[in-house]
Amino acid sequence: MRRTLLVLVLISSISLNAQEVNISMSTSYVSDVYVSMETGEVSTVDATDWHLAFDVRNPFSVAIRVNDGHGTTIKNYNNGDISAWDALDTTGFISWPALHNLTDSWDNGALNQSYSGDPSDFSWGYYTGDPLHDVVGDSLYIIQAGDSFKKFRIDKLDAGAWTFTTADLDGSNEVETTFGMGDYADRNFAYFNVVTNELIDREPASGSWDLVFTRYFGMTAFGPGATTGTLANSGVELIRVDGVNPDDAIYTDYTWTTDNIGLVGNDWKNLNMEFVWEIVADRTYFVKNAAGDVYQVTFTSFGGTGTGDIAYNVELISGSSVGEINGVTDMVVYPNPTVSGNLNVRIETTKATQASLEIYNVTGQIAHSTNVNLSAGVQTLNLNNASLNAGTYILKISTVDGENVRPLIIR
Repeated sequence: MRRTLLVLVLISSISLNAQEVNISMSTSYVSDVYVSMETGEVSTVDATDWHLAFDVRNPFSVAIRVNDGHGTTIKNYNNGDISAWDALDTTGFISWPALHNLTDSWDNGALNQSYSGDPSDFSWGYYTGDPLHDVVGDSLYIIQAGDSFKKFRIDKLDAGAWTFTTADLDGSNEVETTFGMGDYADRNFAYFNVVTNELIDREPASGSWDLVFTRYFGMTAFGPGATTGTLANSGVELIRVDGVNPDDAIYTDYTWTTDNIGLVGNDWKNLNMEFVWEIVADRTYFVKNAAGDVYQVTFTSFGGTGTGDIAYNVELISGSSVGEINGVTDMVVYPNPTVSGNLNVRIETTKATQASLEIYNVTGQIAHSTNVNLSAGVQTLNLNNASLNAGTYILKISTVDGENVRPLIIR
């Protein structure tokens, strides 16, 4: 009885490690939702109040993105270069190709797509080199935002300061805007509304989120178009696993992707023949955040345009930076699952220097135990001699400060 009770208590504690997250992009997906794997929803913001986004990550950032998921259309002016600003002619505008962001990298914005291959050419402008080291705009654009049409040019990017100009097509209401990247510290992009000529600080701090649920231009079941999906923050690594039951997926069997922010994307859901959204059952994702913690994400429901509701399960798989629980202020255990039999352990507590480590099987029996010297930092434990069969175990760490538990999977 006591053994069964122990198992129930430990499993109850472990269940805190796996949670269902429910978010909402609202009806018609009018909200962007930024989420952290560790803390859940970080911020929900209006997705329709901006038209252009300017990269502010560092003084060498040159990306300019467009809100192409919410009806903003931008086209390169085909009847002349930037010198045609005062004599703009929109003849043939309807047939000009629209520019779109790519979903492989935040660097590949809509206005970065037509570069010539010259390393000094950033599509919207060119790098001047010595002595100024700035980027000067050389292209003219027309933006359609709802019923409004604007002409737009980037004047320059100089020492981390963006300067650009907007005006009505006839030249009226011309406005020059300048802002420094330092005005948007800890952000990836600064946003701009071309109708109101307002800069918008809408993004949460770049270090606070891992994924954003948003609407963007991409491939859908019906061809290219606006779609709802998920993009990853810079520095986040991803793995996508197909054709495997999510319960059986092991991230160590795959290679991390660092150059595709749209790997999670939009196809974790399908519209069936009855036009009802279904979740792809044999698809799951692993997300490694900037701290190196690995989480498994499996989608469970999608409400579509009627609600914008999305649900997914997220589970810490390897490594953690936990808040203080029973005196154990930080506990990292990796790799988990372990396939080599080696387990790396680092434990920090408020005052303890020694800890006991016990591994329980699903019946509540101690399958292995050892002592850990906390002052030694990360220690590698060899479990190959512990006679542990492949399966799920419960790892319990005990110190004079208290105890903590973690699921452990051995393959």
